[in-house]
Amino acid sequence: MRMIRQFLVAMGLGLSSLLGRIRPALVTVAGLICVVGVMLSLLAVGEGLRRAYLGAGDGRRALILSPGALKESDSRLPDAMVDIIARRMRTDWLMDAELSAGVKLIKRAARERGGTRLRGLGPQGLAMRPRLRLVEGRLPRPGMREVMAGVTAVRKFSGLSVGQDIRLAGEAWRVTGHFATGDTLDGDLVADAAALRTALGRVGYDAVHVGLPSAAGLEALRGRLRDLPVTVIAQDAYYRRLWDAVPNTPYYVAYGLAFLIGMGAISGTMHTMQVTVGARAREIAILRAVGFSALPVAASVVAEAMLLACIGALIGVAMDWFWLEGYAYNGGMEGGVFRVAVTPGLLLIALAWALGIALIGAIIPAWHVARAPVVDALRAD
Repeated sequence: MRMIRQFLVAMGLGLSSLLGRIRPALVTVAGLICVVGVMLSLLAVGEGLRRAYLGAGDGRRALILSPGALKESDSRLPDAMVDIIARRMRTDWLMDAELSAGVKLIKRAARERGGTRLRGLGPQGLAMRPRLRLVEGRLPRPGMREVMAGVTAVRKFSGLSVGQDIRLAGEAWRVTGHFATGDTLDGDLVADAAALRTALGRVGYDAVHVGLPSAAGLEALRGRLRDLPVTVIAQDAYYRRLWDAVPNTPYYVAYGLAFLIGMGAISGTMHTMQVTVGARAREIAILRAVGFSALPVAASVVAEAMLLACIGALIGVAMDWFWLEGYAYNGGMEGGVFRVAVTPGLLLIALAWALGIALIGAIIPAWHVARAPVVDALRAD
């Protein structure tokens, strides 16, 4: 209890003189803002992509792809194969054939082209996606050059207001509505499969989606298609594979940059704490002379550094939160658009990183405080 009281007194005296040392203190704060801001922004992009992929799909939905499609990221099913698959479906299974194409649209902010997917859904396409809800306008009509845009795509690209015409596959398509699903489809455009096939001059489809009464029906579906040259996989497992294929490079870059900037922040923190110890030399000497132990006085120096780190980290977190949370980012394995996610877990990582930097930077100055003889400190004044 005595040590705690001494720590609180030393901490209070240090904070009361902080305004007189505001410039070096701001160096620490600014350094931690940079560390947290850069690292958190990169991690938030990765977290947004992770959520988009792992939040997509349903274990009761199956995907039928061409052989090797999981490795090559390219699937083609001829019309004859789709017909065979359709004949082997049970009456209580939903089935829909889908195709897609990459398209380029103008970004709102940069006024440059970015990529997303134009997906063609068949008659059962919407029934296969129960989470899809129309938020504005109407659905595209079968056989017509009409599209509806996901809410994330609308945020990212210009020209997607309801009623506008956009150039897709060399032709004008009317935007009839906006939709939301809460997963990767929100960054895409959706059209009628037959109309898209005609516009692309495509023969066959990319994949067949099958709706099953339960996840257990997947094995029954595989049994019915065992002799066909196709790959059958659960929809959620497919999106997990996509996520597993995402390179870890952004994470390495995030932590690498945080480490490099952190080295500078550690140097700045160490300098700030040395200035603090020098400015408080008389105060610290008096505390030691009247019976204060070295440990609580040194701890107050570390605590001050960590307090400054918390301020810098919170400012960096707030900047990233307001700037990046929900931001429509153009990327991903399929070239679509997803929302950046600044999650509580990432905030804790950023705060822990900042506190670790402050601790390392304050150890040496605090050690000097603990080791310095009281007589020498008084003479130095």
